[in-house]
Amino acid sequence: MLSEPQFADSLPLLVAKDMLIFRSTVLASDGDLEGAFGAAEKIERLAKENAVVWYDAARCYSICSDTSGLTKTSDGETAVEVRQRCTNAALRCLSKAIDCGFKNLARLQIDPDLKSLRGNREFQSLLKRIGKT
Repeated sequence: MLSEPQFADSLPLLVAKDMLIFRSTVLASDGDLEGAFGAAEKIERLAKENAVVWYDAARCYSICSDTSGLTKTSDGETAVEVRQRCTNAALRCLSKAIDCGFKNLARLQIDPDLKSLRGNREFQSLLKRIGKT
């Protein structure tokens, strides 16, 4: 039997990505931020130079950064630490998506999965980077 996100290794890229997005979203909504983060990490490893896959990894990390109701993780990480780790990962993946050719400024501005990033200065800088291309 295949372990958690290992199942994705045997699937075509876009199918694997979609299944991992679903997994990450469900786990995050159930409060399993570590599991959701793990699925987002797997998407990131699959991305290579695919701008859309990098973007989707960023979406998953951003969803994980909504730590409402979380006080500590099983390894003692605080909600603030989880939020920062997930935000940093989301911004890193968005930057990589832009490097790989992602140019959909409107999508970044309205995607509900990115709401946790909108007030972030680095996110605003990424929007400006797209606006200049």
